[in-house]
Amino acid sequence: ENVGGTTYFYSPEDFAPQFQSVQKEYIFHQQQQQPVVLPNYSFYPGMPSHIAHMKVKANMPQFFLPDEIKMELLNRHACSLMQIDPAQHPDIPTEVDSYHQLYPLEAPPANPLQKSSMFSYPSTCYKAVNTKDCLTYCLKRIHGFRLANTKCLATVDQWKKLYHPNVVQLKEVFTTTAFGDNSLIFVYDFHPVAETLMIRHFSASSTVNGYTTDTTRTFTGSKTSGVSNGPRQHAGLLPESLIWAYIVQLSSALRAIHTAGLACGVMDPTKILISSKSRLRINCIGIFDVLTFDSNQGNYVSLVPHYQQEDLVALGKVVLALACNSIMAIQREQVSNSLELVARNYSTDLKNLILYLMGSQRRQRSVNDIMPMIGARFYTQLDAAQLRSDVVENELAK
Repeated sequence: ENVGGTTYFYSPEDFAPQFQSVQKEYIFHQQQQQPVVLPNYSFYPGMPSHIAHMKVKANMPQFFLPDEIKMELLNRHACSLMQIDPAQHPDIPTEVDSYHQLYPLEAPPANPLQKSSMFSYPSTCYKAVNTKDCLTYCLKRIHGFRLANTKCLATVDQWKKLYHPNVVQLKEVFTTTAFGDNSLIFVYDFHPVAETLMIRHFSASSTVNGYTTDTTRTFTGSKTSGVSNGPRQHAGLLPESLIWAYIVQLSSALRAIHTAGLACGVMDPTKILISSKSRLRINCIGIFDVLTFDSNQGNYVSLVPHYQQEDLVALGKVVLALACNSIMAIQREQVSNSLELVARNYSTDLKNLILYLMGSQRRQRSVNDIMPMIGARFYTQLDAAQLRSDVVENELAK
């Protein structure tokens, strides 16, 4: 067949395999002597009825992928394929262990010795391609760190086994001198065009891929940019439904981490990635365990329950900051006013959840304890995820 000057060589038999499963479903009808006629061509039959009511109706039939989804996918592809000019970046090695095509995911700090607000070491992020499987990963480099005790790698092995849809998976950890110093490299899955919770909601600045905001502002509220970001009662607050969506995802991630006998240690807006509109993933897992490992403290496992309690407090601080739309809301002198702001603008359940997470409790708390406070909102998030799955599946059929 010749279409527009292009010749296509195919026959109706080429489409037979994709209808084999369909034919099996109609065996019953054939046994009842009901004739079934299957088409010998492939064609998009139109939007299913259960999807039509969720779509914004346009003047023309939508037979192609929506521009919003298409642009998001194209941006992800472009971000994954970006490369640097080696002549312009002589400080970036061409190869680190089995990774090459390194591309910085953040602007270089004004002071090369500036330490991370959380890890107390200078750190940078790179996109790189693995020469073994040709897949793209994110490399988190800890500058000037010499790994003196390999016992901490046992915890790294536990992290590598953890897979959760709201956690950026750790792939491997290794040391290298390719940067001219003793650097520790953490390798994670790469999620292009992701940005941090800090950038999305608390900062006007941005980076190439949003993997770090350590150079802008710390979660404790100390300002390095000279911009005040205190509680804003008259500013637009986040919708409560969005905050609960974040709570469900973050608590689900903590539940998986704590069940595995680990502690997150990085429940911070600068370490939480957002993909698309509201998909969260906790990033930089395992770094806290390696950098703070001390063989003189005894058994690390005995300290995990204490760190897990700190995770719950950190989750409460993140929720309070989101509810007040300000990272200054969690400062000790601002907590009382922040809770009043939450009580005036949000439900009692949200306030009680924050009080429970941030309050001092004598007994050991569990992330499962907040499930009754989430209540039926969990089903709201489940329904939203399934509806989006239906919409995306329909878009793939076009």
